[in-house]
Amino acid sequence: AHVAVMRSNAAQLPTLREEVAKLKVQQDEFLAALPQTANYYRILDEVRLNAAAAGASMSSFNVTNATATNLPGGVRPINLNVNVSGTFGQLFQLLRSVETMSRFTNVNNVSLQLPQADSFDPSLEGTLALTVYTFDPAQASAPAAKPARAATQGALALKDDPDWKEF
Repeated sequence: AHVAVMRSNAAQLPTLREEVAKLKVQQDEFLAALPQTANYYRILDEVRLNAAAAGASMSSFNVTNATATNLPGGVRPINLNVNVSGTFGQLFQLLRSVETMSRFTNVNNVSLQLPQADSFDPSLEGTLALTVYTFDPAQASAPAAKPARAATQGALALKDDPDWKEF
């Protein structure tokens, strides 16, 4: 019985090798699509422009380096919390546009609050918790995920970041 299992596994080996090769190509394409620098200003500018196009507004943001497991070596996640306001329809349109941004982005959480119900379509305030990714080829063979550093608040602290540019 053990020999039969081994023969069955050996017969599947060429198919598994082919599948691994296809996955390696997909991983290489994914990594090539990730920018090698954080470029916070581009991400935040794109969110701000998407908010304006939806009729919503972006009031502030918070940026932190994140730790993650199960990512290829060299991939660095960056968490963004973006404070927004607008009607439900405006914020929903903003969320849809964030999902299709030019940068690979995960929407981790959407938190909405109703400050005051003063109409049938009141203004809401909320936070979009996003994760964007960068790829550092120099770190590709290193173990993933360094400990997260303290949160960086708003544009003033980001000006010290070499990737920061005014928008």
